[in-house]
Amino acid sequence: MQKFLSFITINHLSIDVVIGSIISSIFLSIITDIKYSNTSLLILGLVVWSIYTFDHLLDAKNSKADQLSARLAFHKRHSSILTKALIFTILLTACLLPFIPYKTLLYGTVLSSAVLVYFLSIHFLKSKFILHKELVIAIIYTAGICLGPVSQMTNPISNFQLLVISIFFIIVLFNLLVFSLMDQKEDLNAKFPSFVMAAGEPITLVVLKVLGLVGIALITYLTVLGFVRESVLLASMFGVLQIIFWRRENTYIIKYYRYAGDGIFLFPIFYLL
Repeated sequence: MQKFLSFITINHLSIDVVIGSIISSIFLSIITDIKYSNTSLLILGLVVWSIYTFDHLLDAKNSKADQLSARLAFHKRHSSILTKALIFTILLTACLLPFIPYKTLLYGTVLSSAVLVYFLSIHFLKSKFILHKELVIAIIYTAGICLGPVSQMTNPISNFQLLVISIFFIIVLFNLLVFSLMDQKEDLNAKFPSFVMAAGEPITLVVLKVLGLVGIALITYLTVLGFVRESVLLASMFGVLQIIFWRRENTYIIKYYRYAGDGIFLFPIFYLL
């Protein structure tokens, strides 16, 4: 049991991603001045875990044993119990839906439908024309953590709120692209679609550098507007990703980049203190 619950296993199970999504959503609820219900947060966590686990289980099932990353090998090894946990999580989520606000449920249904269509196109229809998964996942993730707070807003979204959400989106997209850059050998071996595989490493490097400049510019602008606490938080998150990107050939970065990259979404907890 202790081995099963190790930090590496927690990362393989995407539990750190789930916690990060909940903390990030609470952060966004604060900047939108919306009281977020505990039930909505619980559903967010359950949905995020279900999406990640479903995707990993399918990838593990469709890959050969010698093509599996450590994460996918874990899912293949524990596929039985994870499948049962996934079914239970989906049923629990369905039971909790009547207890969240109507607008949140409505927006969530639309977003969930879009996610379902995307997964069907990738895993079952084997669609050849797919918006680069990093962009789609970044949009879905950002929309998911914004959904609860934004759906309950009574006033139009402010420039400050839009700016913070935009920076957050850039951080998520940069995170996914730099992960794809680091994983390109595994993705090529397993024939997984990614932006790096489609566009090539040189173009990916250019895109990451441009995103880096845009992110730094927007964070600087946020600081100039006087939102120092928010700027420090977002700069620290983006800073970790910049270190991973610029030092990507470092031995320790290669070994631990995923833990650090996933861990940045826990940073907003310091804003909540």
